Amino acid sequence: MTDQEEAYLSLLCLRNSTFRIAQLYWTYIKLRSLTGQAPPILIIMLSVLWEKQQGLHDRLVAAYPDDMAAEKWHGQDEMSDRLGDMSRETQEDLQRICQTEMQMLQLVGMMMKQ
Repeated sequence: MTDQEEAYLSLLCLRNSTFRIAQLYWTYIKLRSLTGQAPPILIIMLSVLWEKQQGLHDRLVAAYPDDMAAEKWHGQDEMSDRLGDMSRETQEDLQRICQTEMQMLQLVGMMMKQ
């Protein structure tokens, strides 16, 4: 895998992870809104996440217009197949991102129980 392909796939994974975390927050906010108890800080956090996700998407489109237009590696199976081709260092970085995503999932789960 070339450095450019690795950078593209890393950004794609980060964008998707940020999107999933934002969706978790949105679900939590909607649930809390049903009881009228949605703290305003959550809406601010969600806004920041959406901005970060959009910034990553814009960066991908600007830096890799052909790959994005062709939706290269956009499928989850395609992405997973290519992860093994990345350098060990990049794989470790992506594992840390996944761990953060899992921690966010646990945090939102705990907040939903309260």
